[in-house]
Amino acid sequence: MTTKDILIEARKLVEKGWCQYTLLDGDKVCASHAIYCAAGPGDDYTGRAFVAVRKSLGLWPFGTLTAWNDTPGRTQAEVLAAFDKAIAEA
Repeated sequence: MTTKDILIEARKLVEKGWCQYTLLDGDKVCASHAIYCAAGPGDDYTGRAFVAVRKSLGLWPFGTLTAWNDTPGRTQAEVLAAFDKAIAEA
């Protein structure tokens, strides 16, 4: 899978159900876990997908996607928009 493929699949997972403060809550995933799930074990593009989203959010090189996802008041719509931006830039 390419970076863009992973981002597209991760976005689909977030669209189905999104959560904060945990990686997984039933069928819901946080932004970070969505990338891991979309990539599958050992995919070389996983790190590139994280970098792509972090860059699109202005978090590169120091901010974390987990902290951004878990910011109080963050919405699923904002997370989906972040993936949309990263996908467009990939």
